[in-house]
Amino acid sequence: METQEKVNIKELKAHKVFGPGYFIQRQMDARGWTQKDLADVLGLSAKEVNHLLQNKQSITFETAQLLENAFGISAQTWLNHELRYRESMQKCEKKARQVRMKSPIYEYMPINEMIKKGWLTKTKKAEDLELQVKRFWEIDSVDFGFMQDTSNLRIACKKSETMQNFDFYALKCWKQKASLIARSMSVCEYNRYKLEALYNDISQYTTDEENGVNSFLQRMNDCGVKFFVLSHLQHTYLDGAAFMDNENPVIVYTGRYKRLDNFWFALAHEIAHVLLHLKEDLCFMDDDSHQNDELEAEANALAQKQLKHEEIVNYFSNHKGYMTQSRLNLAATTLGINRSIILGSLAHDGKVKYNQINANKTNPLDLIPDNYIAD
Repeated sequence: METQEKVNIKELKAHKVFGPGYFIQRQMDARGWTQKDLADVLGLSAKEVNHLLQNKQSITFETAQLLENAFGISAQTWLNHELRYRESMQKCEKKARQVRMKSPIYEYMPINEMIKKGWLTKTKKAEDLELQVKRFWEIDSVDFGFMQDTSNLRIACKKSETMQNFDFYALKCWKQKASLIARSMSVCEYNRYKLEALYNDISQYTTDEENGVNSFLQRMNDCGVKFFVLSHLQHTYLDGAAFMDNENPVIVYTGRYKRLDNFWFALAHEIAHVLLHLKEDLCFMDDDSHQNDELEAEANALAQKQLKHEEIVNYFSNHKGYMTQSRLNLAATTLGINRSIILGSLAHDGKVKYNQINANKTNPLDLIPDNYIAD
């Protein structure tokens, strides 16, 4: 019978390890025995036999000998069944523990995207991932209760169908990464008056298409403002942000749109937040929308003023349709503002189509020095 039993085992699916109770039941079925019958044969209680059949009770050497005498199958075979089953259960429990550790992390963090960006290191071990997460959030235990807190974030996002996929948790992850980067940067003491003076001259810097971006960023750094580019995470729809790192303002640009007009407006918008609204415990997270929120409206208004939106609109008050390159160049010279900003203002007001901006498209990331690029 022992030989026959080994043949039957080979017929089982390789990926599934059956417990000893399965093989005991097969021997009982072959003999037509009930649990009470086996209990009487082995001299055990009905409860003990039931636990053996359900693999709730381990097979000891003594029990294995009883089964050998009952079924004619060696005690070692029964002990082998027990060993393989318990090892399999340990592996299953280890996998289950890995799943339990990873599940909340993946629920609250876009892990694969963060790995792709180099913010985290790829690993198969949940313990290694958990350690990285603790370091990222600067926490002692992985408890994501803090992710529900929105008290210090002011989020300006479009109320459109695309925002149905908005991922607030990803936004929190982005903000934490930005905070870690800002903390690692060193700049001089913040000087509000120098920043105001620089801000008043922003339109002049936009006219220098070769060095204007770099020059402005250097001057802003000299004002004690930390600036860097950090790409957005999917479903955050983020163009820029402004927050404080101790005593220094931080402005972050995501480069979501590869348009020079978007860069200058996002920068002007975040500087407006710094000058008008920014406090130690606030963070402004903005996309390119124009919200009814009072603080966002104030930041938009000041940014538009600095980038001569009203002058542009008035200059082209009678314009309709396609914008010729010669007229665009003349307007840029006359108004003292970059051509892409002119087209962006007119497109915002419906005077031209956005595809005309593409014809004059310059990727701002090509103009921003590498030392400002965080990822």
